[in-house]
Amino acid sequence: MIGLGTIINSAAIIGGGLVGLIAGRFLKESIQKIIIIAIGLSVVAMNNLSLVGSVLILCVGVNIIADGKFKIKVANLLPSLIFVVTAAFIPLSLFQG
Repeated sequence: MIGLGTIINSAAIIGGGLVGLIAGRFLKESIQKIIIIAIGLSVVAMNNLSLVGSVLILCVGVNIIADGKFKIKVANLLPSLIFVVTAAFIPLSLFQG
């Protein structure tokens, strides 16, 4: 059936929202703030990871097109994946003067 995944996804989002509304009434405000911060940090980490993944794919494409003339070793760039996820959890206040 065409569109079944969209229907299931929409139902899951609506169901999760309703559960959040009902369960949110029973959580302390401090716990709610912690959950919001955790979700925000996860989104930032995924965005950073997506950006670096795109750069790695670009490097692979450049190597294929240039037939190895640039000698970009993608394996040397893999530690950047760890760095960007870690960087998402470093408070910005550390970098402000």
